[in-house]
Amino acid sequence: MMIRKSRQALVLAVVLLTGLVTNAHGHSLPGSVLVFSEEMQQQESQLTLKVTFPLEDMIIASNKLEMIQGAPINQALSEQATQLLADYFSQHMKVQKDQQDLPFTLQKAELNKAYHHDLGEYILVVSYFTAPKPEGGKLFPLILSYDAVMHEIRSHRATVYWQETNGDQQKLVRFRFKREEGKPKAYLLNR
Repeated sequence: MMIRKSRQALVLAVVLLTGLVTNAHGHSLPGSVLVFSEEMQQQESQLTLKVTFPLEDMIIASNKLEMIQGAPINQALSEQATQLLADYFSQHMKVQKDQQDLPFTLQKAELNKAYHHDLGEYILVVSYFTAPKPEGGKLFPLILSYDAVMHEIRSHRATVYWQETNGDQQKLVRFRFKREEGKPKAYLLNR
C-alpha cells in the first residue's frame, strides 16, 4: 500500500514537472525574413532589401540595441538607433555579386506590431536597405552571408524571398546558423 502511494506521488510529480517544463519553453519567436526586390528610384533601378525579426530576439543577440525597445511603434527609429542597427548589420550581413560586396545602406528602420496564432502579439524590427543595381543588367546569382540574431540564438532561422513588382514572392532559401572556416555560411541566391 505504501509503495503504491509512493509510486502515485512520483507519477504525479513527474506529470507536474513535465507540464512546467513544457510551459516554460513555449514557442520560439519567428525567425528573420529577408525580402529582396528591385525598384525604380529617380530614373535608376536599385536593389532593395527588407529585413524583419523579433525585437526580443535582437535584444538578446546584441545588448547595445536594447535602447530600441522603447521606440514608438510604426515610426522611424531615431538617427542614433538607426546607426547602431546599421553597425550591427555591417557585422552580420553581407551580399555579394561576382565576388564584389554590394553596398547596402540602411535607409530607415522601425518597430511594428505583429501577431502569431501560437504566440500572440509581439514587436518586429523592420529594416529597409538599398544598394545600386549591379552592373551588367543580370541581378542573379547573389551570395548572402547572414547570421544576425542567430549568432546568439541558435534556434533562430532565416527565410529569404525575392519579391516581384506585382507583390508575388518566391522563396529563395531557408537556413539556420552555420559557420564555415569561422565565418557565417554563404548561401547562393538564384531564381
